[in-house]
This record gives sequence, structure tokens and C-alpha cells, in this order.
Amino acid sequence: MAQKADSAAEKTAGRYVLLPGMLTGPGAIGPIGRRRFCDARSAGLTQLQEDWVVRLVKPNEAQRKALDDLAAASGKAIVMFASACPKRAPRLQTAAEQFEMMEKRIDNAAQAVKAVRPAFTAFYSSLDDKQKAKLDELGPKRSGWLW
Repeated sequence: MAQKADSAAEKTAGRYVLLPGMLTGPGAIGPIGRRRFCDARSAGLTQLQEDWVVRLVKPNEAQRKALDDLAAASGKAIVMFASACPKRAPRLQTAAEQFEMMEKRIDNAAQAVKAVRPAFTAFYSSLDDKQKAKLDELGPKRSGWLW
């Protein structure tokens, strides 16, 4: 049963692309409470449908390959975020256990971002200036990519 859930999460995740987004502000922090680090938004990533990115930048064949690689890396990262959190809140007995759980979630978020970064860099580098400007409208010009 767990394999079916993981497979469904991977299929769903594969349709999205993670791009740098805003780390602060409404809607950017992801879920509230203990599930906060279970979502890509908690690390400042924006999750967009791959088809929407295609319509926005209109990639050529080589760029499309780089976008496919980014979508694959994004899918893995989304699954990484989701797998960091159990379905039920763990019963922690000590403050030390709480710190250990926090460290694992933060480390997981960092690993997920590191998994996406090379694919994003390759895709972004393949774009021409007009395409980059369209993609940048989602971040620096609109929200300032506040870090």
C-alpha cells in the first residue's frame, strides 16, 4: 500500500516544476503547524504546472529537454518534502526528540532544494533573454524574491 501511495505522489509531482519563489509573505510558507516543512513553499520554492511554464517561455527542443529534467528533479523534491512528515504527529517524549525531528525536516528541505538547483540552473541557462525575463516576472520583479 505504501508503494502505491509513493507511486501516486511521484506521478502527481512529475507534472510540476519548482522555481525560486518568495520565502516570506502570504501563501509562501506552506501549511501551518507541524506539516510546514512537508511543503516546497517552506523552502521558498514555487510549484507551477509544467504546462504553464511551457506556455510562458515556449521552449525549443533543447530547452524542453532541460525543462523535462527540471520537472523530474522537482518531482523527486516534492516527494522528498512529503516523505519528511509522517501521516500522524509523532508522540515525542523529550525536547531532544523534538530537536532531532526538526533537524531531519530542515535537512530534508535543504536536500530537496539541492536536488532541484542544478536542473533549474541548466534550464534557466538555456533560455534566451526574453524567456528569462518572462520567468523572472514570477519572482524578482513581482515579489523581490525576499530572502
